[in-house]
Amino acid sequence: MASKLKNVAVLGLGKVGSLVGTLLTRSGFVVTGIDANPPPGLPFEVRTQDISNPVALKSALAGQDAVISCLPFHLNVDIARIAHDAAMHYFD
Repeated sequence: MASKLKNVAVLGLGKVGSLVGTLLTRSGFVVTGIDANPPPGLPFEVRTQDISNPVALKSALAGQDAVISCLPFHLNVDIARIAHDAAMHYFD
């Protein structure tokens, strides 16, 4: 039986990432937002982190079932690789 997705990381908390995280939270997901300069007042856990370092990003994604990238496309190759290696769902 397939497991259900529960923990979702949202990378990049600009307008799109903040909206995605908020909607997922309202839908019952446990969201962790990660951004170098996150905005205040979001209704989910937020971590301040520069995700351009793949080693730090891998550590930050530990325990997540899925990752959603709301970042510039040039950052997505490393994110997709880390998600694949961890057998984690990935969306951008």
